Amino acid sequence: MIISIGSLNPTKREAVELIVKKVFPEYTIQLKDVDPKISKQPHSEAEAIAGSTNRAFGAFSGKRGEEISFGLESYTIKDGYDGNTYNICMCSLFDGNAFYRAASSQFYIPSDISDLLGANTDLSEAVKQAGVSDFKGKIGEDMGLIGILTREVFGEEYTTTRAEYMSEAVRNSVMQYVLSKTNSLFNKHKDQQGKNLKEREEKKN
Repeated sequence: MIISIGSLNPTKREAVELIVKKVFPEYTIQLKDVDPKISKQPHSEAEAIAGSTNRAFGAFSGKRGEEISFGLESYTIKDGYDGNTYNICMCSLFDGNAFYRAASSQFYIPSDISDLLGANTDLSEAVKQAGVSDFKGKIGEDMGLIGILTREVFGEEYTTTRAEYMSEAVRNSVMQYVLSKTNSLFNKHKDQQGKNLKEREEKKN
């Protein structure tokens, strides 16, 4: 299977590979620099869906039946109830015929970071401006904010990296893709139901 990813970000590659290696015995990964055609820092689910869709579609090389492509786009959203800002990752998987989209869980962004977010300031820049990290590159290409926060709260042993966090969205989209193709889980469930019914009928007789 050819696995195409609409980004050159090594963390996104790692997130995808954490999941596809559990599903496909043999695969090759290719990265492509794709313009998501959205703002620098998405602030809505709709924008993240558009960005991840554009990345997945742009990465697909046209080998239907032999290839699937991925687009990953993280976004921030302000909760209308508690006023807090959260981060979520959206994943779009494209097989040449249809898209399979799914999201990760969300995590809280401390206000001293979220207050710095703007149209021209993404999360990576806000983290640096807040003095939370001195990493010279983009935070999103390293452990990410989720890595910094989980390490601070739970310690080094239980740190969740950005790749691990984004892999939630990848896992959910791959699960949707596989089940839509096979329905094997439901067939097994129906077979077991039939077996149980037959055993009950035999006991009655």
